[in-house]
Amino acid sequence: MKKTKTTFFYFIFLLMIITGSALPQEQKEGFKPSGKVWGMVFGDIYYKAAGDTTGSFVGEYTKTDVYKNAFDFRRIYLGFNYEISEKFSSEFIAAFEGTDYLPNGKRSLYVKIANIKWKDIYPNATLVLGQLSTPTFSYTSEKLYGYRWLEKTILDMKGIASSHDFGLAILGKFDQEGKYGYNLMIGNGRGALVENNKFKKYYAGLYGYFWDKKILADVYSDYEDINSNKNKTTLKSFIGFQTPEVRIGFEIFNQLYRRFYSDGSNKSTFGFSIFSAATLIENKIYAFGRFDYVDPDLNHSDLGYKENFLIVGADFVFDKNIHFMPNLWVNIYKDKSAANVERKADIVPRLTFYYLYK
Repeated sequence: MKKTKTTFFYFIFLLMIITGSALPQEQKEGFKPSGKVWGMVFGDIYYKAAGDTTGSFVGEYTKTDVYKNAFDFRRIYLGFNYEISEKFSSEFIAAFEGTDYLPNGKRSLYVKIANIKWKDIYPNATLVLGQLSTPTFSYTSEKLYGYRWLEKTILDMKGIASSHDFGLAILGKFDQEGKYGYNLMIGNGRGALVENNKFKKYYAGLYGYFWDKKILADVYSDYEDINSNKNKTTLKSFIGFQTPEVRIGFEIFNQLYRRFYSDGSNKSTFGFSIFSAATLIENKIYAFGRFDYVDPDLNHSDLGYKENFLIVGADFVFDKNIHFMPNLWVNIYKDKSAANVERKADIVPRLTFYYLYK
C-alpha cells in the first residue's frame, strides 16, 4: 500500500504547487456575485406485477412485495449554485433518494453535493473540493443517456460505483472548445457517508467528442483499497452517438475485487448496457429502450445469477421541464449453478413523472 500512499501525497503536493502559482488576481470591475435556487423531482405510479422479495439483488424493486402498488418519489433535489467571484463558485444539493426515511417513516433529506470550484486554476482546468459528482459516468454516459429519472446507468444501478464522493478533483480540457478532456479525482470512496477508514479511492477518465460532437467516447478506471489485503479496480468504456432525432449508447465494464472470497480468490463482475432514444414528434413524444447484461463473477461459473435488465417506454413532453413516461421495468435472473434454481423475474409497469424548476 506504500505506492498508493506515495501517489496520494505526490498528487496533493502537485496541487499545492499549482494553487500557489495560480493565486487569484483582483476581481474585475462590474462582476456581481449571484446565485440560483433550483429543484428537481421524479417518481412513479408503479405496480409490481411479478417477482419475489428475497432482497438478495441490487435493484429498485428487488425488495418490493409482489402486487404492491404505490405513488412514490425516487428523487427530490433542492439545489443552490452561487457564483462567488469570477474564479470561484459553489454548488449545494440536498436530496431525498427514495430510501432515505426517518424512524417514523417520513422522508428525509441528506447532503448529496456541497463543494467549491476554482475555475481556471491552470488553463482549461477546474479544481473542485468537497462532495461532488464522480468522473465514473456523471460527465459522459449518464449525460448522453439523458434518462436518469427512468433508471440509473448500469454501474450506478448495480452498485459498482457511486455517482458522488467527498474528495478533490481536477476537471480539465485539452482544448479550448472542450472536445477532449480528462477528469481526475481522489475521494473517500464512501459516497455521501462519513469516512470510516484510512483508505482512499482514485479515479481517472479521458473523453472525446468526434464528428462534429455527434459521437462521445470515454475510457475510465478507478482503484480503491478496501482494507490492507483487499482492493478493487474498475475499468469502463463508453461510446455514444447523438443527433436531434436519435441517441444510441453502449457502455461496458469489468470490476476486479481481489481476495473477495474467504479462500482468497478474486471476484470479477462484468456487464454491458445498450440504450436508445428516438424522436417521434419533435418536442412532444419520444420513444426509448435499454438492455443490460450482468455476470456477477466471471471467475466462478457456478456462483450467483446472470441478470438481464430491460426497460422500454415513451416520453410525453408537456413542457421542456415536465415529462410523463409510461414504461415497463423488467429484471430477469438466470442461475449459474447446475441446480438451476428459479428466481422469478421482477416485472413492474410504471408511469414515471419528472419535473425541473429553476
